[in-house]
Amino acid sequence: MIGIRRVALCMWVLLAAAPAQAGDELMQKAINADSGAWGVWGKAGVAAIKDPALPGGTASRVTISSLPEKPWDIGAYVKTDKPVKKGDVIVLSLWARAEKLPAGNDFIEISGRVYDNGPAGTSLVPESQFLIGRAWKRFVVSGTADKDYAPGTLGCGLILGTGEQTIDFGPVYVSDFGPGYDTSKLPHE
Repeated sequence: MIGIRRVALCMWVLLAAAPAQAGDELMQKAINADSGAWGVWGKAGVAAIKDPALPGGTASRVTISSLPEKPWDIGAYVKTDKPVKKGDVIVLSLWARAEKLPAGNDFIEISGRVYDNGPAGTSLVPESQFLIGRAWKRFVVSGTADKDYAPGTLGCGLILGTGEQTIDFGPVYVSDFGPGYDTSKLPHE
């Protein structure tokens, strides 16, 4: 897929504990077809799991059993399937937890972004990283569309090859809040 390997160039994410109302709105405004449709690239095992502690009760478990040469050699992605207009506020929300931590660590450090799948690979959000602990947490990031995007031209990518580790990913929403949305209403840490 075009753009997937570019994920390593610019990354995102702001950790937040979102109120239920924000979660409902994120789901209602989602532009990705399936909230559980994580794709994975590189040498990683993937399995579906059930966990009643997670909203929706199901997750994707990604197991990295050997450290890759480069962190971006293993990752996860989600595609969008609806158009986005210039100036729209795009919000990414996902649930994650560490099932197995790398030796000697208390968390897993990964990064990601919402980006244009085209040759330029433009990010819609600033580069950031986030930390995943043993408990389920919701991670949220936002940015503004710099131009119009046709259906399927935006994606979300996560860089996972930072250690020998197992990460569980729950629901993911790439949501379009339209122009002028006040991002101070989003959940923030």
